[in-house]
Amino acid sequence: MQSDGPIIVQLERTVRPSAEELGLTDFLLGSLGVASAMTVVALLLGGVVGWLLIRRSRHRGLEREHPPSIHPFNA
Repeated sequence: MQSDGPIIVQLERTVRPSAEELGLTDFLLGSLGVASAMTVVALLLGGVVGWLLIRRSRHRGLEREHPPSIHPFNA
């Protein structure tokens, strides 16, 4: 049996704004937040790696890091 009347479905609005409701300012602030976080992580990681390389270089000493060249014409 089919009903003759239309079927009406009522949807409630979600709390989260959709993509159309986000303004340009919201988008730019979100992008800057992500970029800033990635920049801070990159700077911290670069600082730690640089510190480790300097520490390793000082621990090993300059002579072991770059041994003197043995060339037959350096007499």
